[in-house]
Amino acid sequence: MGVETVIPGQVITTHEGQVTAEAGGIGLQALGEAAPGRSVLLCLRLEDITLWSHDSHVLRSSARNLLKGNIRRITPQGPLARVVVDCGFTLVALVTRASVQEMPLKEEMQITVTFKASAVHLIPR
Repeated sequence: MGVETVIPGQVITTHEGQVTAEAGGIGLQALGEAAPGRSVLLCLRLEDITLWSHDSHVLRSSARNLLKGNIRRITPQGPLARVVVDCGFTLVALVTRASVQEMPLKEEMQITVTFKASAVHLIPR
């Protein structure tokens, strides 16, 4: 699977190899090297994004990025489903169709999205 989510942002802070970048008014954390003020692309693979329905209880997690969003589109792809989420910018996740049915995910539903800082591929521009 390739990178499908590419988010333009600007580095706000760096500390010990961890970068905080602003994208769409939201602070996102990634690992990498880029000076504050530098424009970057934050790239995510489909399978690195986890979706949580709002009846789920999100406990402590090592995922540094936790966002709220709305599902815009669900497209079946064999045993999987491609889920497009609007979090102020577009994120695309790949989940099993069983998860779509069990959660149950629907278009326009509010959802929580998480991903680790280590999952973000940071590309300075």
